Amino acid sequence: MNPFRNLVVLSLLLAACGEEAEPSVVVDDDADGVPADLDCDDADPGVTGPSAWYPDADSDGWGDTSGLTLACSVQSGLVTQPGDCDDAHADAYPGGEEVAGDGVDQDCDGYDLPVLDCATARVVSPGDIVINGSSGWATDPKFENLCRHYNVVGGDLTIYAGESLEGLSCLCEVEGDLSLEWGTEFESLAGLDLLSAVGGTLSIVGIDDLTTLDGLGALWEIGADLNLDANNRLSDATALYGLGTIGGDVMITDNLSLGDDAAQALIDAIGEENISGEVTISGNEY
Repeated sequence: MNPFRNLVVLSLLLAACGEEAEPSVVVDDDADGVPADLDCDDADPGVTGPSAWYPDADSDGWGDTSGLTLACSVQSGLVTQPGDCDDAHADAYPGGEEVAGDGVDQDCDGYDLPVLDCATARVVSPGDIVINGSSGWATDPKFENLCRHYNVVGGDLTIYAGESLEGLSCLCEVEGDLSLEWGTEFESLAGLDLLSAVGGTLSIVGIDDLTTLDGLGALWEIGADLNLDANNRLSDATALYGLGTIGGDVMITDNLSLGDDAAQALIDAIGEENISGEVTISGNEY
């Protein structure tokens, strides 16, 4: 919105108000639509009213919107680009590169990024997240901010499609269920390397390209069930040997390249005493 045009409209409205107002004559010698008393040069139709200028104390080219000044000529220390959210920091402006945890909102999105550290700082994203996209990760809007602002999913995380999990490399924990299902194209689970706990059920189902569970080596706890089903090329489940506890049942079924012996080796590595529910192993052979 042009502040000058607002001023022109306001002046015309004021001139029209009042029951006994005298008829006003608007002088505009150069016929450019700007009254003479507001025109920067009323003899030149190519010159209209004053421009909006904003203070730029940090010289980053972005001005403080609250310091609007209207002027006909270039103003020292002022710029025409508004939008600076912090005129005391030259690295803070719309689209600036954010630095986590420094107390400065470099990109002017309203807050500083938190420092995401699984050992010292759990930052929880509220609610469930559904990822249903291709390699471009067209997803639930909350996913776009996940590894920018959070490292814990506060609900369920369901992944229906995608070629890589690298976009989840910040993830420490899923408080609900974690489901990786039909339509995904992962060959491994690399990208989940920091994941240490799933509060609900971990389901890895029907991923035809999956050959190994590498990427889950840090996983220590599953609060409910573990379900590995119909991953036809899965041949290596050793990444889960470090699991310390499973709060529900374990179902390892119809993973045709795994073999029942390898499935049993996984159970032995975890220890049946660390599994609260029943263990089902079947159909893991061609």
